[in-house]
Amino acid sequence: MKVMNRNILKLAVPNVIANISIPLLSLADAAVLGHLPSEKYLAAVALGGIVFNFILWGLGFLRMSTTGLTAQEYGRKSNRGMSLAFYRPFLMALGAGVIIILLQKPIGWLGFNFMEADEGLKLLALDYYKVRVFAVPAALVNFVILGWLLGMQDSRRAMILVIAENSVNIFFNIFFVVVMDMKAEGVALGTVIARYFGTALGLILMYSSYKDKLKWPGRKAMVHTAELKNLFTVNVNIFIRTMSLIAVFTWFTYASALQSTARLALNTLLLQFFMIFSFFMDGLAFAAESLSGRFFGAGKFKALRLMLKRIFVWGFLVSAFFSLVYFLAGDLMLRLLTNNESIILEAKDYLIFVIAIPMVSFAAFLWDGVYTGLTATSKMRNVMLLSTFVFFFPVYFLLEYLEVEYFLWIAFLSFFIARSVGMTWVRPKEVRGV
Repeated sequence: MKVMNRNILKLAVPNVIANISIPLLSLADAAVLGHLPSEKYLAAVALGGIVFNFILWGLGFLRMSTTGLTAQEYGRKSNRGMSLAFYRPFLMALGAGVIIILLQKPIGWLGFNFMEADEGLKLLALDYYKVRVFAVPAALVNFVILGWLLGMQDSRRAMILVIAENSVNIFFNIFFVVVMDMKAEGVALGTVIARYFGTALGLILMYSSYKDKLKWPGRKAMVHTAELKNLFTVNVNIFIRTMSLIAVFTWFTYASALQSTARLALNTLLLQFFMIFSFFMDGLAFAAESLSGRFFGAGKFKALRLMLKRIFVWGFLVSAFFSLVYFLAGDLMLRLLTNNESIILEAKDYLIFVIAIPMVSFAAFLWDGVYTGLTATSKMRNVMLLSTFVFFFPVYFLLEYLEVEYFLWIAFLSFFIARSVGMTWVRPKEVRGV
């Protein structure tokens, strides 16, 4: 049991540390742009970022499927399998990135024409988009590199990659905006440089340590029909799951804006509590992906079930800690995030939802990791679809019609409860004994 706890923490802790560097990048962007004479540059980056969030979230399956399939081949100790688990999604990522660059004009037109914003702001956002779009191929390849390293149980190198890339991004954003006197396009250029730096560093980290496991498998192996079909199915299932998740969070923001600008500001603030918690739970979820795939691939089902028991204990403890902190220090944290007394006063009425979210959602995070590691993606897809379209949206519209107070947050909570319960209910047979 001590060995299993050590394995979990060895994978989870570096991922948590790497995740913490992500909000630091956003904070740096806000700081450099927030000190420019006009707030329109900060708004332009936020607006342009929406387009990239859809692109990169939508193609996030490249990271998830790579981790699951690589971990299984790692468990089987198959050098051929580990090699294929990298090269196939690597070529897919390159291909998708090139297509996005070729189609950047229609993608930009679609993205910005569906947004309600001042035309001048849209033009600034478009300038940002035209530069940053060239980072997409590298960003997608980096998904694959990160996924492969996690599948290889190498969270230390994955951590180095994420922190180094974000650090370079912060440096160049500050350099281009503060020193070179560029505006939003400076932030975009900093992102482009950082993504390609990350690709180069990731490949160096991989090939310097795993050269024997990364030998080119040959064209015939690359186009093996059954294996390609399995890869395609896994990726499509994760894509559908991710689009459903995006629908929930996008609607949460849209519905908040429909109520009022003040409510949008309030809910955006409260979501930061969830995001902080998610950085820690994602670390455990990544560990669950890596270890589930490894034990499944090796046929070590007893170890798989033991890992699941231990990681759920860790998940419960982390969630209980966050709920307790939010209960005891929620007011203090609100005051650290804003000095707007009216928002703070109203937010206090919603803290009960912030306190509850860690306890009702941690199982969904961990099951996502387990299902991905086992590549049981059809079940993960189905539960997500049910949670989104049978629970979240119906609960939202019903409670809104009945004029129930807090209807949006109740629907949001029901979404996580449905996912946690649903994924526990239909868990794969390999972990049915848990």
